[in-house]
Amino acid sequence: MRTSHALIVVIALVAAACGGAASPSPEPSPTPTPTPDPHLADPADVQDVYKALVRAGLDISVNNASGGGAGKEPRRRYAASLGGWPLELIEYSSTAAREADFGYVSGSPPEKGNPPYTFAGLNIAVTFGPDNRKVVPEVPDKRYQDVAQELGDTLDIYLGPLSQRTVTALSLPAPSPSPSPEASASAKPSR
Repeated sequence: MRTSHALIVVIALVAAACGGAASPSPEPSPTPTPTPDPHLADPADVQDVYKALVRAGLDISVNNASGGGAGKEPRRRYAASLGGWPLELIEYSSTAAREADFGYVSGSPPEKGNPPYTFAGLNIAVTFGPDNRKVVPEVPDKRYQDVAQELGDTLDIYLGPLSQRTVTALSLPAPSPSPSPEASASAKPSR
């Protein structure tokens, strides 16, 4: 009995010398998981753009789809409606092909025959609203302005930065200007 008491005392002294009772080790902080980048790669597929808009909650109904034919621009078009207004998603083979065929000055007002809202990002162009070839589009009621803003916000996530030509100012991030090939080729190197 005396030996077991001595053993307990020795164990207690060793434990005290080692710092007493074992303290719990700190819990490791959770490793943050990166948020995947939803931005599509160039050239984007119009089907992926359509699916992204639907996943985002936009109530789009496709009326028809068409292709331009082998080697023709645009490659594919989706004619749809959003909020009772025409919506067209247009896919080109490249950003350069979109700019050449569907070119316009970003930020300029729509002209006669244009829809009230036009967006472009990567190789995709999107038009929203009626396009009467005889008149310049007018500012729509607030409901359509709100739908256009939601459409622009969603497109910017996947295709941005977007260029836009709209009848009402939409608060979207501005695309960064890129030098034209002629400007960069003719620029003299600095010393």
